[in-house]
Amino acid sequence: MGVVLASAIVDSHLHLWNRDVLSYRWLDGLGIDGPFEPTDIPASVEAVPIEGFVFVQAECDAEQAVDEVDWVTDVSGRPGRPRLTGIVARVDLTTDHVDADLSEIVSRDDVVGVRHNIQGEPEGFARSLVDGVDALSAMGLTFDLCCRADELDDVIDLVDRCDDRARFVLDHVGKPAVGNPDRFKSWSARLAHLADAANVFCKLSGLQTEIVEGTAPRGDLFAPYLEQAIEAFSVERVMYGSDWPVCTLNGSMENWIATVGAVLGADAAAHEKVFRDTATSFYRVIPTGG
Repeated sequence: MGVVLASAIVDSHLHLWNRDVLSYRWLDGLGIDGPFEPTDIPASVEAVPIEGFVFVQAECDAEQAVDEVDWVTDVSGRPGRPRLTGIVARVDLTTDHVDADLSEIVSRDDVVGVRHNIQGEPEGFARSLVDGVDALSAMGLTFDLCCRADELDDVIDLVDRCDDRARFVLDHVGKPAVGNPDRFKSWSARLAHLADAANVFCKLSGLQTEIVEGTAPRGDLFAPYLEQAIEAFSVERVMYGSDWPVCTLNGSMENWIATVGAVLGADAAAHEKVFRDTATSFYRVIPTGG
């Protein structure tokens, strides 16, 4: 188990939901119905305070996207442990009214970025997002890239086509098939290619649910993937994210924090960057612990 040497943790990738309020049909049968609200988030791990978190849209029904932002803002303002530092909202970037949708979203003070899932879309889909990404970039918003490893070529194409002002972050290290050595090389090559773009960052998150069937979720199983991401992007452009509560399907927030800490080793400055500073700098947020 690793030790966190950072002064505090800012979680760059965390979800919340209440299925009595909004619809999340993808959760059917998974066993993590919740509700999950800010008061359910641990206050600290390994005696290190969780100072803040970035909420990333949780794939409610598309027509409820603005309602999700308003609900998260509301529940994060209640007494308890509200540590919301930013919201990455859902916006469909392919519509002919995307400018109006972005204007509505950006009017919410807590919104710092947008995610439109690339995962599961047809080959070439990412190109349809270029105009939308350029529009949100002009508003100062970031874009979370959510894709599988075999979709990284489309993501690289998207980044190449977008305005230089765009700021991207790759969710879940590009979702490699963890535990499948035959697919490691192709994933790592694409990751390195993507990392050549200085405006792309990477979240050390989500790998607990990417383990191939039949592989035990050991901490050392993840080290090569985390090390590869740090080598590709450098410690300056990677950030810790729990993917809580999805991570509880095959692990825990505590185990994941320890796994990332172990890979970072004894470099206290690296811990401070990865567990706190990179997220606050990328999303341009100030943690508000409480």
